[in-house]
Amino acid sequence: MTKVNSRKRQESLKEFLKNDPFIIDVEIKETGIEGFGAETFHQSLTLFGQRVIILTHHAILGLIRGFYERFGEDASNLLYLQGLGVGKEAIKRYKELFGTKELILKAHEILLSVIGYTKKAKFTKVNEEDYNLTLDGLIECEILKGLKSGKTCHWYRGIVTGFFSDLMGKEYKAEEIKCINKGDKECVLLLHPL
Repeated sequence: MTKVNSRKRQESLKEFLKNDPFIIDVEIKETGIEGFGAETFHQSLTLFGQRVIILTHHAILGLIRGFYERFGEDASNLLYLQGLGVGKEAIKRYKELFGTKELILKAHEILLSVIGYTKKAKFTKVNEEDYNLTLDGLIECEILKGLKSGKTCHWYRGIVTGFFSDLMGKEYKAEEIKCINKGDKECVLLLHPL
């Protein structure tokens, strides 16, 4: 979304962009709201051919806070189970698109940042079967900062458990060994087989 001061400024920007050899055409579509611009040409956003939605910080906060307000500390278990289902579904598409375990893990690191789950993610092999997953700026924990203390990576811990178990062909557990809501610099999950 862009705030636009006037029609004259829009036209000036349009002419400037049309002079770029990599831009084929520029069209201004009015929103009907003075001073407000938004990309309204496409029906919906997609990622890998599937529709995606954008959840704002406030929407995610409302969802997660709502779980805690309604279910108390049991919310952490519900969030984990919801995440588990998300991870089991997500890995199906990753396997279709990326094939090998190495590429799937690398793609997951990249996509966590691209879609806003984290600022940065990194899988590190600890030994033959165990991995650490370092998460800088995990959205779930950032929005709970000041509201909850201790380990708070429940939803994403569920996601990576379902994802990783299917990827490795055996049941894995994601153990939260560091969390920003315990005072750590970043969140770290240890993935190890059951």
